[in-house]
Amino acid sequence: MKNRLVISLLAVLAIVLGFLAVILSDRNIVSPENYEAEISKVEKASNSDDLDSIEEDLDQTELDNLDIELTNIQTELN
Repeated sequence: MKNRLVISLLAVLAIVLGFLAVILSDRNIVSPENYEAEISKVEKASNSDDLDSIEEDLDQTELDNLDIELTNIQTELN
């Protein structure tokens, strides 16, 4: 009787841990579409080194989510 209870509890624990692993692993997946979009933005940057071209490239660079990304990296490293 006790063996069945222990086996049942271990089975439930394994299922719960598996479910949590699936949920947590989905958060870290980077979609290829987002990655490709960001790479294409970098490739469109000007090769010129004059001040106006550099300012235009900086204005087009989106840094709104930089803090969020750095926090995510720090979380992954810990």
